[in-house]
Amino acid sequence: MKFSKLTLTSMIISSITMSMLTGCNDQSVQPSYNKAKMRSQHLVIKTHVQEEEIEAEVKRHHFIKLDNLNHSVADITLKNDGDKPLEISAINLEDKSHLFKLDKSKCPVTLEGHQSCQMTISFHGEEEARLEALVTISSNDRRRRNTLVSIIADGQNKHSGVLDAKNETSNQISPMLKLHFSLIDKKRFVNISNNGKDTLTLGKMKIRGDNKESFSFTNNCKTVLKIGESCEVQVDFKPTATGDNLAYLHIPSNGKISPSERVRLTGYSEPYNLEITNFVVAKNIHHFLGDYFNTNDTYYFRTMFQTNSDPKLEAYIDAELSAYFKANNLKIATTPNKASKVINLYPSITITPNEDNTDMDVSFVVNASMLSKSSTGGGAKASNNADINVTNHNFHVVPTLGEYVEDENLVFTLGVHATSYEDEYAVYKKIADIMSARLFNIIGLKDNKED
Repeated sequence: MKFSKLTLTSMIISSITMSMLTGCNDQSVQPSYNKAKMRSQHLVIKTHVQEEEIEAEVKRHHFIKLDNLNHSVADITLKNDGDKPLEISAINLEDKSHLFKLDKSKCPVTLEGHQSCQMTISFHGEEEARLEALVTISSNDRRRRNTLVSIIADGQNKHSGVLDAKNETSNQISPMLKLHFSLIDKKRFVNISNNGKDTLTLGKMKIRGDNKESFSFTNNCKTVLKIGESCEVQVDFKPTATGDNLAYLHIPSNGKISPSERVRLTGYSEPYNLEITNFVVAKNIHHFLGDYFNTNDTYYFRTMFQTNSDPKLEAYIDAELSAYFKANNLKIATTPNKASKVINLYPSITITPNEDNTDMDVSFVVNASMLSKSSTGGGAKASNNADINVTNHNFHVVPTLGEYVEDENLVFTLGVHATSYEDEYAVYKKIADIMSARLFNIIGLKDNKED
């Protein structure tokens, strides 16, 4: 069949038109679309210490700080910030102290896209120390295979106590509490206080040392002391050896005891026994003296014994009083005219030995008056507080010097029982020391001769 050129041209045009209208051609047509780019898996870590969130954009390290008081637990959140699954191959805790615990039970092996889980790290130290731990998280994170979380914990001892000695005059700082005993002061008290942040549990106390038989104790404490509670332990001295007796009381606990869990016990035993049988302050003027005693004044003291006692005992008393004045840095005048203040002491002493002179009782009734030189130079006048009962206390009134004014008066009685002695004068010297110490304690001065 023959077609004219015009006919062929028309057929080609018609075919092209049909192809355009039907969308068909001689090649297969594939549908096309844009796929969204999927993000790779990526591990993001957030740490929480109680309500305080610590989120640091650190590429290699994350940091947590704990303690055992207020911040002992921290949450660690793991999150897959990508679209593809995050495979966690291992979570390891490196802890040489064994005081950290990691709870990873809520975190699966695989975190799907944008999924998260939470771990908990806790610190269980009870001693004062700075400790470290490290958590390593291994995964298929394309940026870094191992993610590190550093933990630093400051441990403080929640269980702590402090020891102090009742009626001890020493204020020296020492690594150990010391209790000193004598034949007179045979009883001491140790106070235990819980100054920690938790309960203080006391262990079994025991006396140890070379002369442990010379000491005993009475434990008045409960096993557990609550915060702020305190208790008392009584320690008694009954020497088993002459001379120095040394031992220590061990007070164990579940905490740290300051200054030490050991209390040093020292006692000196003379070759005799003394016991205070009576001590009564009939009139105590400590609170009325004010600034009567000071280092700017000069003092004159005199003892006027009201009964016939042993001259050596009287001499010992004068010597001991002088030593106590010097221990308090008070200037002593040789005559009353050279002094600004005068102290008159009127001791009445009774010594009663038994038949074989191995036991004796020594009793004192001590009256004293404190005088000050008159600033006006006028006559003497009695203080409103000079109300001593003369009859009952065997007090012999001595006329007040015209240039002095009587300020205050005091009265006390003291009884001492001595046994098992061979040298009565050694006993007298110790009794003189006891009487002088009691006097200075009453008037508010240092009642020992040690620096």
